[in-house]
Amino acid sequence: MTQELHAVQHDYRDVILNTSHTHQGEWCLESLFCRGAAERIRELTYRLRDFDGVRRVKVMVIRDSVE
Repeated sequence: MTQELHAVQHDYRDVILNTSHTHQGEWCLESLFCRGAAERIRELTYRLRDFDGVRRVKVMVIRDSVE
């Protein structure tokens, strides 16, 4: 599954700024930091949810400050 997950991440490298992988007990936590069009990030979210080994996909939106 890891190779397939990385392949999806490469497909969305235009919106993925950074990734982080950490361990929480028996769980692996993969965090993706994205910036770009909402539709493109939505597509990425749906692709990640398609993986059987992915238990949860949570999207948190942080708006850029407008001055």
